[in-house]
Amino acid sequence: MRSMRGQMRWLPLLLIAVLCSSHAHAAEEEPAPAGKLSLMTIAPVLTPVSDYRGDLWRRTTLLGDLAGRRQELYEQGIALDLAMTQVAQGVVSGGKDTGWQYDGLVDYTLSLDSGRLGLWPGGLLVVHAQTSYGDNVLADAGVVSPVSHVSILPVPGNENVTYLSEYYLWQGLSEWLVAVVGRMDLAGLADTTRFASSEQTQFLNTSMRVNTLLGYFVPLVSSHVVGAQIQPHPSFGVLPFVADADDQPGAYGSVGGLFNEISTGYQATATWEILGRSGSAHQVFIYSTKDTADLDNPHLVPELIRGLDVASKGDNWAVTINFDQYLYMPDGASGSKAHTTAFDIEPEGVGLFFRFGYTPEDRNPWNIFVSGGIGGRGVIPDRPLDRYGLGFFSMIESSDLDDQPLLGGALGTEWGMEVFYNVAITPWLQVSPDLQYVESGLPGVDDSVILAMRMQLYF
Repeated sequence: MRSMRGQMRWLPLLLIAVLCSSHAHAAEEEPAPAGKLSLMTIAPVLTPVSDYRGDLWRRTTLLGDLAGRRQELYEQGIALDLAMTQVAQGVVSGGKDTGWQYDGLVDYTLSLDSGRLGLWPGGLLVVHAQTSYGDNVLADAGVVSPVSHVSILPVPGNENVTYLSEYYLWQGLSEWLVAVVGRMDLAGLADTTRFASSEQTQFLNTSMRVNTLLGYFVPLVSSHVVGAQIQPHPSFGVLPFVADADDQPGAYGSVGGLFNEISTGYQATATWEILGRSGSAHQVFIYSTKDTADLDNPHLVPELIRGLDVASKGDNWAVTINFDQYLYMPDGASGSKAHTTAFDIEPEGVGLFFRFGYTPEDRNPWNIFVSGGIGGRGVIPDRPLDRYGLGFFSMIESSDLDDQPLLGGALGTEWGMEVFYNVAITPWLQVSPDLQYVESGLPGVDDSVILAMRMQLYF
């Protein structure tokens, strides 16, 4: 299981592909009340867990199905899931200061299926809250890209806080069209790869989880969004969207009212198979009406240049692309099936991933982003649920910034590397040692070496 932020990243790949199957096929699997279409039925990966049953060592969650009551509620269209991510992380060399800290994040997710509840067909309402606690090493590391994405949730710069991060509705309108409205992690939805998109079970660094240039346009936590997934073919889809560019992490309203300033664009998704090995690509174009020097909205990157003499520029835009490709996939599963989104969506195998992004250099301090690496799950005998990855990232300083007397000395190119191994002790308990090396984009900071141990619990 992972939080609903994780589920949303896979919707362009999965949701419409399964919606393209007939409503009759969905009814054969598990009819919804009064014959109403159920998204839980045709796409069980849209909830963190689809089966709570089993013994302690094989089931998906620690608490299980609670004498059958939890599974019964799920079959009626109500899923309540709880997860906890704990991170002990230390700067062991370089940075601004060395030392260890411990922090964590609790995810609460309520999913309501309108079809199973007998209300209306094809709706899935999701409410996702988060609680952070403890202290982190982000300031000690002295880098631009957070060395733990867990530590900037649910509100960057705020520890020990509870916040309603997401609330949104997916609504199936036809076999090729699904609409979405609400507040959600748009950056995570638009920039997914199978091997580097989950801070819970994959890489920790924010730049390994998502293209950080998207932080110029929407918060890397959540924003209000209206969009629609259009799927003319199972292997190709387009998601046009409009997001509120004034949304601020930790604030339920929006500066000047909803959609006073907007970020709008599209995500195009393609999937394929090469010699029986799957791959996918996502291309995003995004445009914002918000002035790049208007820093009242502390998106991840702009807040770092607060107070500097940044030129006022409108009409900001970005183009990003990513892809993943399996290089090896075993012929058959090497272990029992775990009914969670993470294990259902990420097949066993090893593959490559790559991200690239570009924004205009005359209005963004870092205008090129590159990341990539290798990752996978399973393939090691008797370890079908383990994950692993080795990757790099670089946020490249714009030449326009470098030529300015003040800003040229204040910021620079940042790059780093990260390696992790996620040990699945059970489907509900995972432990991940993690190592990072980062050359900071801030002046006067020594290259950092950061160690971490992460524990993931699903209740």
